[in-house]
Amino acid sequence: MIAQAAVRKYPNPFSTSVTGVDIVHREVDQNGVLNTHKLLTTDWNLPDIATKLLGLGHHGHVSEHSSVDPKTGTYTLKSRNVSTHPKTGTNTLKSRNVSTHPKTGTNTLKSRNLTFSNVILIEEKLVYSPHPHDKNKTVLHQEANVTINSHIPWLTGKIEKWVTDSMANNAGKGRQGMEWVIEKIQVESRDLNNAFKSMDSFLSGTATSTPL
Repeated sequence: MIAQAAVRKYPNPFSTSVTGVDIVHREVDQNGVLNTHKLLTTDWNLPDIATKLLGLGHHGHVSEHSSVDPKTGTYTLKSRNVSTHPKTGTNTLKSRNVSTHPKTGTNTLKSRNLTFSNVILIEEKLVYSPHPHDKNKTVLHQEANVTINSHIPWLTGKIEKWVTDSMANNAGKGRQGMEWVIEKIQVESRDLNNAFKSMDSFLSGTATSTPL
């Protein structure tokens, strides 16, 4: 269920920093693996003064590649942020990797921005794992490390606070978004199951009442 929710996480009403999602390509390969390439539009959510001082744009684009292997239960996601520097035209790259352990059911996400790392380095790790005592619950462990490279001490502290506050806020929204998507999937599953039951009842009734 977590892997399904991760694939369908965007859009959701809580993660408003992701402002657009486009599916560039999707296919099931010869091994039955579902491969998807998405382009996400995101918002930095930093104050104007921070983006101006750092030379960052307000919006960025993330090229996201994911694969779901139904045989091993593995879910893998990799993404690269291709936001363009407003002055130099330099692309911002962000790598993101998600994997689901086929035996333990542990889902791990690691991300790190590549370009602009000389200014802002953000390393993030999320681990989704089954609750040790309740199979109906999932435990999420999330950690992040933010490093700001600036020759102005007071600016470094300000930007670190802006970034960490934004990440903390988005982390909570991300969890809400996942819960929203999971509930949506569960409702769809129930509706589909009810539709099949209704169809079976209708066909059974029709077959019984049909004269020989």
